[in-house]
Amino acid sequence: MIRDAYKLAQELHQGQLRKSGDPYFTHCAHVAYLLARLVNDPSTVAAGLLHDTLEDCGATFKELAARFPDPVADLVDGVTKISSLNYSSDIEHQADNLRKMILAMTKDVRVVLIKLCDRLHNMQTLDHLRPDRQRAISRVTMDIYAPLANRLGMTRIRSLLEDLSMKYLSPGAYDRISEKMEGREPRDQRIVDITRKQLGEQLKRNSINYHIQGRRKHLFSLYQKMKEQGLSLDEVHDILAVRVITDNIRDCYEILGIVHSIWKPIDGRFKDYIAASKENGYRSIHTSVIGVEDEITEIQIRTREMHEIAEEGIAAHWKYKEKISSGDGTRAQNEGRRVSWLRQLVDWLTDVRDPAEFMRELKRDVYEQSVFCYTPAGEIIELQQGSTALDMAYRVHTDIGHHCSGSRINSRMVSIRTELQTGDVVEILTSKSSHPTPDWLNFVKSGRARNKIRHWLKESQREMFLEQGRQKLLEQVRSRYGSRVDLDTALKALSAHLKLYSVHSVEELLVDTGCGNVRLASLMHKLDLEYGEKPAARSAIPRKVSRDTRRSRNSRDRVLVEGIAGAITRIAGCCSPLPGDSIIGFVTQGRGISIHKVECRSLERNRTRMPGYESRLLHVDWGQSMVSMKKVAIRLVCQDRKALLGDITSAIATLNVNIVNSNTNSNIRDNRAIIKLVVLVDGSDLLNTVLNRLSTIPGVNSVSRVVHSH
Repeated sequence: MIRDAYKLAQELHQGQLRKSGDPYFTHCAHVAYLLARLVNDPSTVAAGLLHDTLEDCGATFKELAARFPDPVADLVDGVTKISSLNYSSDIEHQADNLRKMILAMTKDVRVVLIKLCDRLHNMQTLDHLRPDRQRAISRVTMDIYAPLANRLGMTRIRSLLEDLSMKYLSPGAYDRISEKMEGREPRDQRIVDITRKQLGEQLKRNSINYHIQGRRKHLFSLYQKMKEQGLSLDEVHDILAVRVITDNIRDCYEILGIVHSIWKPIDGRFKDYIAASKENGYRSIHTSVIGVEDEITEIQIRTREMHEIAEEGIAAHWKYKEKISSGDGTRAQNEGRRVSWLRQLVDWLTDVRDPAEFMRELKRDVYEQSVFCYTPAGEIIELQQGSTALDMAYRVHTDIGHHCSGSRINSRMVSIRTELQTGDVVEILTSKSSHPTPDWLNFVKSGRARNKIRHWLKESQREMFLEQGRQKLLEQVRSRYGSRVDLDTALKALSAHLKLYSVHSVEELLVDTGCGNVRLASLMHKLDLEYGEKPAARSAIPRKVSRDTRRSRNSRDRVLVEGIAGAITRIAGCCSPLPGDSIIGFVTQGRGISIHKVECRSLERNRTRMPGYESRLLHVDWGQSMVSMKKVAIRLVCQDRKALLGDITSAIATLNVNIVNSNTNSNIRDNRAIIKLVVLVDGSDLLNTVLNRLSTIPGVNSVSRVVHSH
């Protein structure tokens, strides 16, 4: 079968070339090679060879299904991008492709293995694309595919994807860390060799079978630690790790005792993931010791099977199929957790109508840190950090969420909006008379819970939301197009886009708009493509207007409140959101609506001390014309040198960005400098460009945005 797939793919891709000038088929062969290293499953390898034939070669699903046994054609179809629909933005196209892949993953998780290997080889050959395409592909890889590999336990692929993405997103930092790590190589190798020798001698004396590997943290994990803690590479002390691989669990714990008898363990750095595995199935013992030459060294201890699962995650499933089916309970439980997470992910992602919300919630679900709570029966439930008891209720079952009336956390009665912490034992209380209310949307964290609440509200109050959606759209159409376009004409134009919003009628689209499942800004974008933006209304505006009138009109342009322009808004100084940031509105007394970042800590602190807090929160979006300049503070941690400040100001000037303030503090003893700048930017895209450019300057160890809180 693999030989047949090889010949067919080579034949179908005949004459096609990659940007590098290599035959396109080399990509297919490399993807299949990566898959063959991951799994011993011929169907997956064959599908890897054929993965681009439906999209690029004119082959059909029927042809593949007739020529190859199941599930080869289904796997190829699962990774094939959608190309038959007309999209008005890249994010819509990207969202639908990811939605299609996730749906295919829940039917056969091998789809994601093929996709990850495809993405890995594309990242390995990214040098031949334009710089803007390199950055765009790397950003999606870092935001979606690397975290997805992590959630599936595929540590090796995740690390490769993160390092390759960093190479294009933060090239200066990547080159500096790579160069310094090369300089450390002789000493690191010496320490690992001595560690292996000393530990190996003790294990032999105790007649324990073992294999010892040495490794260093991968570049991106080092970069993250340096950036988060403001450290130079020389100040990072836990770069080295040694893995001890043995035969069984009993030997793992015996090895732990031997390690602690040789080197002094560091308090608080011991983790037993064998007794309580991670949610993605990872199992190992971790301990950090003051080792050879006083180097802090992490020792990881695991069995051979645990090691393979730690490296390859769900891909190792096909190497242990017989063991799972013959009753390996822990192994089967871990596989079940991963597949269960995928099914829960698709359960609500398939119902999210708005492409921007889909991408935002997908990134949040695969990327954000988690908390791990327990049911009274001892089942572990993984939730996003910041989740509430109500989020857990919906995580357990939709009906439990709908009828949630209260909760007990660690045997203490608490509100359903109480934020959960790792280790909490959570009991959900239900009542037949309890049901969702609109204010629940203000404090749930997960997209799943929010989507289920919206769905219930939509079904129970359909007529109200239909009227709200109709009224919202009518007001916006009148405001934007005047008498040129009426509501019926607008609805007729929108009927061509029903499939994009996963609805079957214009009425259903209005209901979704009324309850917030579809953003009004997205509908108006479609209408703008059809009718343009209100020239008649603009011509009616007098040439001479007062300063207050201009300010009011600009305010209407910059933020849409509940999808409607016209509200008086101001940008909150506590978190200073920029266009591109996720935002929320808060109704103030006498000062209009203040616009905050969704994650604003200052706003969150008001939750418990301000009466009627939840009712004052509003859904807001950036207006299309929000281009006003904002002051942003940037902090640089540097190794001080001559002309450093000049290089920094020159780099910013080349981006046509103005510096409005600067401050430098130097420490002569360690030759470090802290530089704070205030620059004017028009949005998060330009800010990210500035941060990336500054990170490439020699001597700059870390760059971060400073958010002032009051």
